[in-house]
Formats: sequence, C-alpha cells, structure tokens
Amino acid sequence: NPARPDGKYLTPVVKGTSNPDFKLTQHVTWESVDEDVLNHLLTGNAFFNVFGLQEDKSGGAQVAKKKLLTAGEVDELQAELRKLQEDQARHMEVMTAMQTKSVAAARRGE
Repeated sequence: NPARPDGKYLTPVVKGTSNPDFKLTQHVTWESVDEDVLNHLLTGNAFFNVFGLQEDKSGGAQVAKKKLLTAGEVDELQAELRKLQEDQARHMEVMTAMQTKSVAAARRGE
C-alpha cells in the first residue's frame, strides 16, 4: 500500500459474524515480467498468501482464535490439496469410463 509508510493494507472492522466478508479487492501490477512469467500467468495458477492478525477485545469471552500458519505449513497444505485434486481427477476418469461402458452394455442388452 503506497499510501501508508508501513505498506500495510487495512480492512474495515466487520462485527457480528465469524465469517466476515471484508470486500477487499487488490490489483497487483508487475513493472516487468519475462516470457516465462507471462506464460505461467496465462496458463497456470497464481497463489497469494494472505496473512493477518485479529485483535481480541473480548477479554477471553469469545471462541479461541486459530493460530496463524507458517509459510511452510501453508506450502504443505497446498501440496496436500494439489495431491487430493489430482486423485479426484483420476477417480473421475475411472468413474466416467465405467459409466460409459455400463451405458454401452445396457444399450446392447448385456
């Protein structure tokens, strides 16, 4: 955030919910990118990690906060998620093939 000396972006306070929508959008601009970065952004995925702190003013009366994850823990979770997504895609391929064969067999009266 170029408007602040510390560079931080601040969201408005949202009360009365455990799942706030901060309605924050942010445009990210790179001054210069090479062909590899451009191709990755066009065909791959961009991951952004957002970290923040929540100030507890309840005096301990609210539900305990979740701890912030380290960058390493975030990387491990993302790797696990990618593996699960790959497994799901493989399972869908198998199920689609089974469905196709079953429908074809049913049409043949088998």
